[in-house]
Amino acid sequence: MIIKLLAKKRSVSGGKVFFFVVLLSFFVSGLAQQREVSGSVIDKNGNPVAFANVFVDNTPIGTISDISGNFALKVDDTCKRLHIKCMGYTETYANIPTNGRPMVVKLKETVFQLKDVVVKPGINPANRIIQAAIDNKKKNDFQKQDAYSYTSYNRGVIEFAHDEETSARKTAAKLVPKRDTVKDSFEIFVDEIIDSTYLFFTESVSEYKYKRPDRVSENVIATRTAGTENPIFSIILTQMQSTSFYSSNFNILGVPYINPIRKGTFRRYYFIIQDTTYQGNDTIFGIMFHPRSNKEFNALRGKVFINSNGYAIQSIVAEPVMVLSTFNSLSAMASAVPDSTSNKTNTDSLALSISASTASFGMAEKDNSLVFRIKHLYATDSLGRWRPDFLHFELGLRVSNKNDIMIRFSTTNKIDNFTFNPKLKRREFSDVTLNVDEDAITNDTAVWNRYRPAITEKEKNTFILYDSINQQMKKEGVKFSLAGVMDWLLQAMYGKIKIGSFALDLNKLYSYNGYEHSRWGMGLEWNVAKWLRPSGYFGYGVKDSEWKYGGDLDFFFDRYKSRSLTLFYHRDLKQAASTKLYNYQLLDISGNTEYAAEHFYKEQAAGVKLSLPLWRHVRGTASFSYSRETPMYDSNGIFYAKDLIDPPGTTDFAEVGLTLTYEKNDKIRLPKYEISLGTEFSHPVIIINYTHGLSLFDADQSYNRLLVEYRQHIQVQHYGTLGLFSQLGYVDSDVPYSRLFATVGTGNMWYYFRNSFMTLRPHEFVSDRFANLCVSFSFAKPLWKLKHSRPKFFLQVNSIIGTAKNELSFDGMPLKAPEKGILEPCVAINDIINYSAISLGVGYAYRISAYNSIYEKENMAVFMTIGINL
Repeated sequence: MIIKLLAKKRSVSGGKVFFFVVLLSFFVSGLAQQREVSGSVIDKNGNPVAFANVFVDNTPIGTISDISGNFALKVDDTCKRLHIKCMGYTETYANIPTNGRPMVVKLKETVFQLKDVVVKPGINPANRIIQAAIDNKKKNDFQKQDAYSYTSYNRGVIEFAHDEETSARKTAAKLVPKRDTVKDSFEIFVDEIIDSTYLFFTESVSEYKYKRPDRVSENVIATRTAGTENPIFSIILTQMQSTSFYSSNFNILGVPYINPIRKGTFRRYYFIIQDTTYQGNDTIFGIMFHPRSNKEFNALRGKVFINSNGYAIQSIVAEPVMVLSTFNSLSAMASAVPDSTSNKTNTDSLALSISASTASFGMAEKDNSLVFRIKHLYATDSLGRWRPDFLHFELGLRVSNKNDIMIRFSTTNKIDNFTFNPKLKRREFSDVTLNVDEDAITNDTAVWNRYRPAITEKEKNTFILYDSINQQMKKEGVKFSLAGVMDWLLQAMYGKIKIGSFALDLNKLYSYNGYEHSRWGMGLEWNVAKWLRPSGYFGYGVKDSEWKYGGDLDFFFDRYKSRSLTLFYHRDLKQAASTKLYNYQLLDISGNTEYAAEHFYKEQAAGVKLSLPLWRHVRGTASFSYSRETPMYDSNGIFYAKDLIDPPGTTDFAEVGLTLTYEKNDKIRLPKYEISLGTEFSHPVIIINYTHGLSLFDADQSYNRLLVEYRQHIQVQHYGTLGLFSQLGYVDSDVPYSRLFATVGTGNMWYYFRNSFMTLRPHEFVSDRFANLCVSFSFAKPLWKLKHSRPKFFLQVNSIIGTAKNELSFDGMPLKAPEKGILEPCVAINDIINYSAISLGVGYAYRISAYNSIYEKENMAVFMTIGINL
């Protein structure tokens, strides 16, 4: 009708009308080809399936679902259904709805028994693509830029989940009968929890900045957590995420893994093309990877999608080989073996013969309970540069093999406003790498509406549940809340538990040393005001049957308590000739050599100290103290009786001191306090301590004492961890024994102490000038792998040399310096027994020096190593 009217109105000839109709039909046909189909891919529990291939039926044209399982692609009217494929799931065909509504495609998990695969000689086409990705790694890795910034929406979840892979494996192997239709009470409870709420839910929005070489600033502008206003749990959970899959190594849960996208990868990993997808002018290659069967290293397996645009990683899903995954496992490698008749993978030209048996991938370890998975999705900006888009990390812990129940931790980051090479200035960065705005918790909904996807019913239910619990507890007069319990847990992580305005110091509850043996006590802090905090402690030694006590009065000059002035007094014991500078964490007994020390003195001391940050990563502490000390030993190292009225050697000291600490740490600044996450791993820790003795009042000791310490741990690719520890000490004058430097010996104790001599007695050698070096190497590769045994070699070499500028003596008794040097090699086998949170091993050390005893057993030590697996 329209054509007739046009022809009549314009008096168009029949031929022209026919030509116009043909053009119009092509135009209408073209419009039909642009019809968009969208939807989501889920598993049978409703969880999104990331990186599923969604093809137009009978064509290679398609797309890949994102981390949330969503997809969108354009089809013509002739297309009636889609073809969906994903590793670990059965291939599915889904009809396209005629009403234009979004599709929901549910996939069914598959479990395969892997079989040997023999591939004919030739060139593996997957290797060419992976090599191109490695060659373009520097260009495509956004972390190689001089600077970048972005805004991130972060989501953290802890939830109950069904261990579908374990359940499917048991069913396939007929290890358990089919589940009864009548569920027990635990299953019903878990199903209700899984369907309706999360155990924990947190979300935040942060602004991230980076500038070479290592300047980082992340500012959290909005955060909220179900059940509490404390943002630290949101920060901890969302900081587990890795932002790039281009790094050569990954350190996940303390274990280094080798990235398959790196130089030399073909010696370790095998690659095979599983599918090819076309998106516009780009080709996306889906490549399965897994470690070679004859290689032993901490490996990953999974699937990577390489885009022909720059041969960049478009998406990747990976999990460890050492642990059988519980997340609808990628262990279904048989599904990744291509059809040899397919022209898309050219398997007839593959070069290698591989054995893809279950034993090759460590799948005998089916009982391991801790597993993880990484999912990354990248996109291009307007200039075609690749940047992160979605990042996902999930960690699972089995809690019930009987009911196939697990607890799953997951974090997801959605990246927006990514900017390459913004103009960032140094003043925009500080030693605080992560800051939470004061109004982040109470931020209005505008920030959430801008950056957060639509909140789901399950997320709403979680907030409602925790809010109602807190309100009900408050209504019934319960003194504590879920927020309070979480705050307690946070404080306990740092050795303190808050009770109202008070805090209990857990470090003061128990300790052990060679003089008191067991010591019990208590420490208490009182947060009177933001700027004032008095604290005190007391302790009782079991062997000497005496009380010790002390207290501090802290004044703070900023809200984060990073600048402080402290007045202190204590009447306590102090180790003689100590070289300890580093503060060890609670339970870190391997680093605290006071357990083995024997020579202590009683000290009454009072003074003042000022502590504040000086430069980036450098903190300074200046102090003045006046003390009176009485040694609890004689020249032979024998303890004095506790009731001796006037023991000899009582000395007064007046001292000024300065300590500089370089520690490249990650500081988190919260609205109420600041947390330092300092670490000696990857970056060195350097401590310089200088003390000057003054002639003041009854003190007549004038001297200069300098002690420098360096420590670092370095990951050496997949081989293990190199440890370095060194100290230098110098005193320029005759000083009492307590101000000298004693070698750190443990006296043939049964337990291994870090960076110490196992064959030397405590205080066996004393110097006024010394240098020591401890080099250790912990091998990553276990000698064998059993369920509760993964023994690994540990080597350590200790060396020290010390001299005496002046003749050293104590009450007329000469003291010995290690002038000829001492060398002590140690070898240990750790993790011989590895059960739950504890691992045990054994070691042997031997002393090589001019000071060796004529009795060989005194020159050697056999010891035990203990590890705590958290």
